[in-house]
Amino acid sequence: MGNVRDWMYLPKRLPEFEDGVIEFLNASFGKVAKESQICCPYKRCMKRYWHRRDDAFDHLKGHGFVEDYYVWVFHGETSLQTRHNRDDMHDNFDKLMHDRFRETIEEASTKIGGVTVP
Repeated sequence: MGNVRDWMYLPKRLPEFEDGVIEFLNASFGKVAKESQICCPYKRCMKRYWHRRDDAFDHLKGHGFVEDYYVWVFHGETSLQTRHNRDDMHDNFDKLMHDRFRETIEEASTKIGGVTVP
């Protein structure tokens, strides 16, 4: 599954859209199909209902994908955004701790044996 997903929201009559739907279905059915079905990312199904390949194709080709479904987390991909958010949270925590204890650390580093070193 490629990273560029602009085709998902192109007009449905374009060959790029149909090629993308086929790529999506191949990848999804290869990774997460249960009893020959996947949760359908069609606008109205909204990944709540499971369908066979031909029904999922008809839904997507006829009506398109649910909005903003660029990372296919329900179809075998991990969310890079989730990892990114976790890294940001860790960075924010480090910054908070640094800001909170900076003065204490600076004071401790200027004192040797109870004597303040200039």
